[in-house]
Amino acid sequence: NQGKDELYHFNKWDVCEKNGVQLINIWEDDWNDKPELIKTMLENIVSPKPDVISPTIITLIENEAEEFLIKNHLQGFTAGSHYLGLKTKGDIEKLVAILVVKLEPGSDNKTLNIIRYATNTTVIGGFTKLLKYAETQYNPHEFVTFSDNTISDGGLYENNGFVDVKFIRPDYMYAVEG
Repeated sequence: NQGKDELYHFNKWDVCEKNGVQLINIWEDDWNDKPELIKTMLENIVSPKPDVISPTIITLIENEAEEFLIKNHLQGFTAGSHYLGLKTKGDIEKLVAILVVKLEPGSDNKTLNIIRYATNTTVIGGFTKLLKYAETQYNPHEFVTFSDNTISDGGLYENNGFVDVKFIRPDYMYAVEG
C-alpha cells in the first residue's frame, strides 16, 4: 500500500457496497499461500453449484476440525469450544462443512462466538442447519460473529437473522517475506 491512503481499499469496498457490487480483495500473501482455495472460493461465489443436500450433523474433535480448516478456510484453524460438522450420506461419507463456536469469556456460557465456518463444496442450508443444531445443543443466550468483508459480504449471517452491531475500521496486515 505504499503511497496509498490507509482507507484506500476500504473506500473502494464502500463504493461497491453502495452500488450493490460485491468487491473481493485477494491479498498477495493469501494467493501465494493458498491459490487453489482462493480459486475454489471465487468459483463458488461466481457460479455456485448445489452439491450437497441434507447432510448429517456430527460432532468433531479438535484435530479433525483443524485438518479441515487448514485446507478449506482462508484464515486456517483457530481453537474453539465446540466443533460441528456436516457429512454426506451414502456409501462414501465425506466431511463437507464445519462450524466452530467458542464460549465468550465472562458470559456464563450464554454467548457463543462463531469463529469459523467453512465448506469444501456448496452445501445448501449448511450454515443454518449447524447454527440451529448449536442452538439446541448448547442453549446460548446469543450468538456473535464477524464478517471479513474482504472475502464476504456478510449475507450468510444476515440471512440467518444476524444484525450489524459494529463496524470495525480497516486495520493493518503484515506479511513476512521468506
